[in-house]
Amino acid sequence: MPMTGISVPMNHSQPTRRYGAAVRKRIATIVIVLFAAISFRQVGYWKNSETLFRHTLRVTPPNALARSFISAAASNCVNTID
Repeated sequence: MPMTGISVPMNHSQPTRRYGAAVRKRIATIVIVLFAAISFRQVGYWKNSETLFRHTLRVTPPNALARSFISAAASNCVNTID
């Protein structure tokens, strides 16, 4: 369902007489491969809570909520070691 928002405008914006079916399939394949590559990169940030919120602090201005979540994740790691 998330791809519905992207696929509907693409299907209606390109006239069918102008592009052949093979060209449209190639374009769709390229778009899907690009989205897969971007998704693969994004998944790396979700390895655990600490990596997610450290990334959040790198890409956003000072964020007290993210700092709070990092400290909570660090305290959970300490508790599991004990």
